[in-house]
Amino acid sequence: MRTRRLITALAAASLAVGLCACEEQATAGEDATASQSRGAEESPDEGSKESPDEGSKETPGKDTSASPKETSGAAEAKAIEPVVFTDTELGLTQTCDQIIEDFDAPVYKAEYDTDRTLYLLHCSFEFTGDVGVDVRTINNVTLRNDDNPVGDGNAVFSTDLEEDYRAAGLDGISFDEYGKASTTAWVAIQVLELDGKAMPLPEGATTVSYDRQALQNTDTGEIYEAHTDTAKLVIK
Repeated sequence: MRTRRLITALAAASLAVGLCACEEQATAGEDATASQSRGAEESPDEGSKESPDEGSKETPGKDTSASPKETSGAAEAKAIEPVVFTDTELGLTQTCDQIIEDFDAPVYKAEYDTDRTLYLLHCSFEFTGDVGVDVRTINNVTLRNDDNPVGDGNAVFSTDLEEDYRAAGLDGISFDEYGKASTTAWVAIQVLELDGKAMPLPEGATTVSYDRQALQNTDTGEIYEAHTDTAKLVIK
């Protein structure tokens, strides 16, 4: 089940940016000159993240902003001091304004056999450049434990949590929104375990980190240089 879902997610993401699944695999396993086809590929000196196709940006997506509320699958959503990241290379402004500190997600936890603590950030994404919503442009924010880096969080794909999101009445980012110029949704971050025990992030000692690898557009050859930024997480 887990493998099938991952394959489906990658295939859908590839189609969303004008690639077929086999081309997605080719860009990950071959050098840049052997994969100059439609869509996006990784930057030659960076990891396996890819950018969306040039011109794939569409009209603005949904606006799902909401005030903090109680959900069936999560602790209460709390307002935070707005965290704003401006990635000028991508023409992206990402703003996060709420947090859920303990999202239950029973379906996800059962499927992946994990009891890790899940945090959700409520974020808006606004693109003004040639790229838009894509798996490689919306999953770059994580949470860092200032007291113990072993307890840092890492991003979770929205598709892995779609059933839990639906049960809790929350909006993640669907593949239908890929390529659009804007969206607002919850993004998930899981905190790793230490010695088999969950490590909740310490209040007052947590940093929101934006860390994007360099990306290259194969249609234009344009390279989007890597971008990193941080901000303190302050719950109101």
